[in-house]
Amino acid sequence: MKLPGHGQVSWAGTSSTEYDPVAQPTTPSHLDLEKSLPPPGRPLRRFYFRSIVGVLGPLIVTAYFLAIWRIYLIPADPHSPLFFGPPGATWVFYSWFVAGVVGLNLSLYGIAGVEAAMLMEPAWGAGDAMRLMMHADSSWSGPAGWLRTARRLVRLKRASGRSKMPGKLWFVLALPSLLIFAAWPLSGLSFETTQGYVHGRAGGGEPSTVTGFSFDNFNERNEDDAKVGAALTWGNALDARVPGRGIVYTPKGYDRSQHPFLEKLPTILPTDDGVSRIFLTAQAQNPIEGNSWGLLMQYNCSIVKSPSDLTVLNYRNVTEAEMKNSIFVRKKQDTDVRASNMHATIEVGTQSWPNSSATERMTDEDPNAVFTKTTSCYFNEAQNVTGDYPGIDQETVFEVLLYQLIFNQSYADPRPNYNFSLDHNITEFYGGYDYTDFDKPKNISVNATDPWTAIGARCTSSSSVGTADIDGLRSTYSNFVRTDTPISVQRARCAGRFGAEALSSFIIPSDGDLMGNLFGSVAAPPAFYAPFTNDPNNIDVGTGLFLQLNYLQAEQLRQSMLRAHAAYAVQLMYNGGQGFTALDGSHVKSVNPNITEFVQGTVLKPGVVPASLPITLFFIWALVGPTLTIMYGFRRRWTAVLDGYSLFRIGVDLPYEYRERIAANTNTGEVEECHELNNLPGLVGDMKPHDQVGHVGLVERSPAPKEKSYR
Repeated sequence: MKLPGHGQVSWAGTSSTEYDPVAQPTTPSHLDLEKSLPPPGRPLRRFYFRSIVGVLGPLIVTAYFLAIWRIYLIPADPHSPLFFGPPGATWVFYSWFVAGVVGLNLSLYGIAGVEAAMLMEPAWGAGDAMRLMMHADSSWSGPAGWLRTARRLVRLKRASGRSKMPGKLWFVLALPSLLIFAAWPLSGLSFETTQGYVHGRAGGGEPSTVTGFSFDNFNERNEDDAKVGAALTWGNALDARVPGRGIVYTPKGYDRSQHPFLEKLPTILPTDDGVSRIFLTAQAQNPIEGNSWGLLMQYNCSIVKSPSDLTVLNYRNVTEAEMKNSIFVRKKQDTDVRASNMHATIEVGTQSWPNSSATERMTDEDPNAVFTKTTSCYFNEAQNVTGDYPGIDQETVFEVLLYQLIFNQSYADPRPNYNFSLDHNITEFYGGYDYTDFDKPKNISVNATDPWTAIGARCTSSSSVGTADIDGLRSTYSNFVRTDTPISVQRARCAGRFGAEALSSFIIPSDGDLMGNLFGSVAAPPAFYAPFTNDPNNIDVGTGLFLQLNYLQAEQLRQSMLRAHAAYAVQLMYNGGQGFTALDGSHVKSVNPNITEFVQGTVLKPGVVPASLPITLFFIWALVGPTLTIMYGFRRRWTAVLDGYSLFRIGVDLPYEYRERIAANTNTGEVEECHELNNLPGLVGDMKPHDQVGHVGLVERSPAPKEKSYR
């Protein structure tokens, strides 16, 4: 039965079509249509933070190491035995290792993002899925991944019978990782901490106490004090050591590496070479910088090989009237020589200031001038005498000729071995003396007319006293200004000028053993005691002889003169670090408010590996990594990094036939056993290049356009 306006009704109750005023219309609604449509696509993302880190991380780490190298590791004077540096070295040392660890991870953090972007580029595609799997877990990023990849390649070779290398992208990404892993441990070997000096004032800013004479007390001593002390140092071959920290200062631009005596502290003035211009000033226990008063000097000696080398002793045989003004010649026979078989005489010539015109001006304009003080000390009593006053640029000459004779004389049995050779005999002066030239020759059994042989040395020196600016970092001085010292009212008190006159006064003693001093000054073997008998049954009653077994050589004479200069310079400026006789009982210690003393502290010094090696690796790392990040890291890409989730999504999106073939191969074996991975494409691209909304997956040759949306 069918009623108007109603649906069909089944009387049997099995089915019916009824009118339900609440029922929904049978036509599809808007919601149903929305659910039935495919989801809209999403654009590829940009990962700015990761990319910025990938660019800045290597640059910051490299810049930090470069700053450490330039500020802390490059010494002001590479040949200085002291280490200087800015404060904070300990913090820099430990912070570098923190920066290295952080920088390493930041670099890998940025490169991992670059990997995901470059795998989407056809030029950098993996080629096949097997090579893509070699990128898993960032195997290019460190030793663990490199070993894992190497092991995988071995297994592939065994499984397939043919070699298979990772794609070129793997090696490109491994390069910056290799660089940083090599550079970081090398950088740790390129510097280390040590005890050195940093800027500051010792004692909380108190003025520094220094050892050495100053402008005020330089002449507060007897004129012979320095000569007596120098004679002891010289005659016993003692070191001419600078006290305190023991630093001597050289001009700017001076190559200190050419002078070995400057490479150790405290400085010992050399005995085998001369000294170019150096500045000696009062010493503190630590290096100093600032303005200081001291002695500027230079000296050198050479062997006389012929008469033409002499400029002073060529006048030794002329009359006093014929001798040039300012040339003085002294002759002395060694009558007190200890060795009975040796005889000698010495001639010393000096050329010093002033010249005749200066002498006349001084005596005429200031009749009361103490001439001896003005000429022999660092004091100019006549204020208008300037041009001729000797300074550092006006050298004085000191020449020595030594005549010797030794002969074979001994009662000993067996007789001692004699050495009659000489290194540089001046043949023109051979026979210049014999025993007949002296009033009281020794009672000897040899011919009194036997000729004596001659050797010689010639020295030049100059000096000034004044103030200079001290650079404690480089051990240099600058802006030297001569300031001659005040003189004592006591006639005998002044410091004798460095040079020829002072040296001749203690090299030629008024009494004593001339040759013994000369041999002793170079630590040569002394005279040998030869007894009358070597019979062990007889007692030596002291009746033997002292015999000299060899000549003093010309080179030894030169070294002796060099030692004399060195000994007098140290004694003149420092008095051996001891006190001196003054009205107030002063010592050679004073306070200098014009200098700053460095303080001891921890500094950095170069290590066993040159810093240039790791910095080169850092520069290449900072070039490769950030360049790749700038080129590819800011591009849109399908994922932040190639991690397990991204590989899982690729696997899910594989076509059914690929998944079946992989599963049919094995699902419990190693990845190297799955040969089907070699047949799968390795480019991360668009699986639906013709659709409006793409789908990211492994493709043969369809790159994913960056402006397109993807599911």
